[in-house]
Amino acid sequence: MEKLAKKAKAQSLEACMASSITQARQGTLYLMCGGEESAFKKVKAILEKLSDDGKLLRYIGKAGSAAQVKALVNMVMNINTAALAEGLGLGAALGLDLAMLREVFLQTGANSQVLKTDGEDMQNRDH
Repeated sequence: MEKLAKKAKAQSLEACMASSITQARQGTLYLMCGGEESAFKKVKAILEKLSDDGKLLRYIGKAGSAAQVKALVNMVMNINTAALAEGLGLGAALGLDLAMLREVFLQTGANSQVLKTDGEDMQNRDH
């Protein structure tokens, strides 16, 4: 895309999100941007409004690099999601109180952002 934009004497910027619809509505998207830094600087004010006044905005580097980082974020997040599902499933099979188990997970090395955002839904089989 960047090559096509340059050919048309335009600029492009990728802005990959590590967020969802709720954060978009709240203006708290985590945005990872890739492309020419001059393009990033031109639209930074708009991106800051979408990303909690820029607290959740990252310039990653050249075109394609933000997509690479997003793929790695998704990989780690999905590994965490699978591990949490396994832990809750095994806890249920053992007859443990899953609310208690989630609390223990939150207070130990088993803690993760996935646990915080999706743990209750996973416990309730609504994920």
